[in-house]
Amino acid sequence: MDDLSEEELKQIENVDDTMLHYEFEALMDFQIFDAPPDKTTEPDFSLRDFIDVERKFLEIFNRLIKMI
Repeated sequence: MDDLSEEELKQIENVDDTMLHYEFEALMDFQIFDAPPDKTTEPDFSLRDFIDVERKFLEIFNRLIKMI
């Protein structure tokens, strides 16, 4: 991550904070920030079988690798 600009690092931090906030809200019924951060999609925190998650991850990963 050494080659990222300050702006890019801030964007990563914002996404990370946003996800953390909504994960805690959905899974722990606790809001980390007083004002919820803006989000552009609705995260799905439903419980899923590990095998299905792994399969989907590998599918997306392999598709991305082919783009490189």
